[in-house]
Amino acid sequence: MFTAIAHSPQPIQLHQLQGTILASTGPYIARAQDGQLLDQRKTEVVRPPNAQGEYSSPLATEYLRSIDGRWPDSAWTSTQVGWALSRKTPYPREGMVRWNEERGQWVEQPDIAWARGWGDGVLAGSVDGELRWVDGSDRPIPPALAEGLIPDFLSVSRCRVTKAGDVLLEIQRSPHLAPGWWIFPRGECKPERVVLPPDMDETQVSLAFGHSPCELVVEGRMKSGEPFYAYRDQGVWHPLPPLPTDSGWTRLMNTPSGDFTIISLDHSSLFSMYRLVRQEVWEPMPIFFYANRCFPSMYEFEIGEGGDLWLALEFSISGMHDGMLYHARI
Repeated sequence: MFTAIAHSPQPIQLHQLQGTILASTGPYIARAQDGQLLDQRKTEVVRPPNAQGEYSSPLATEYLRSIDGRWPDSAWTSTQVGWALSRKTPYPREGMVRWNEERGQWVEQPDIAWARGWGDGVLAGSVDGELRWVDGSDRPIPPALAEGLIPDFLSVSRCRVTKAGDVLLEIQRSPHLAPGWWIFPRGECKPERVVLPPDMDETQVSLAFGHSPCELVVEGRMKSGEPFYAYRDQGVWHPLPPLPTDSGWTRLMNTPSGDFTIISLDHSSLFSMYRLVRQEVWEPMPIFFYANRCFPSMYEFEIGEGGDLWLALEFSISGMHDGMLYHARI
């Protein structure tokens, strides 16, 4: 059963950083764990200190993009860091910021163009193109990046990093690696290309790490257009039964207990959930938590390592945002 944890007049976002789940809304951020929001912070953005060690006046953060890296010592995001002028017209100036736990603020890093979690650390690219670790490590840069195997790493949107340090990402363009999904095991130099099930449309595939015994979970479509969902165990793909719904947004989850759950939001904004029973039948899971509200217009979810499901829903009423955060143990 879902329990309401938090409400916000702004959308609530969920972020997972190498095993840590964060919830953010407007200028607030907190760690989501065991059905609670812990260590809540009111976040602001400041420029780096001047020669006298003084920081600028704080700027409230209205919206955080996806947070990457490791919480809290090396967490990064892109957000508004001030204002700029174009023909005397002010517009928001974007920049990379790093979380400063001691100050409880995001501090601008003007020399950094991007930062991403890689293995058990965090890599960044400077504005002049140099790669370096930004988590205090002096390890060599992974060959996949140092040798330019992934020249557009900044634009890679589908990249997943486990707490153990394995990296799964989709390569769209590379001078050395074929387009597709690749796994970079922690500590190894050579990646493994994921061989997808036969007849899958590789342009409509999403992969994620699974929980033991599932190595990977794939969702997408066959070349015939038919939806296809499967999991990989010891290198062998096992198809799942046809889903009970095929409209709108559908996401498949593999829980730490090995179960499979579907979250679906159809074109009429009807939200539903299903659980796979005995690997044979999808059974609906009753949802009662928004009976007195309009249908949600957006959702996000994350699964904690202990089996906690965090679900953020956004309800739009007369142009006003209404964000709700729910928790369930599945």
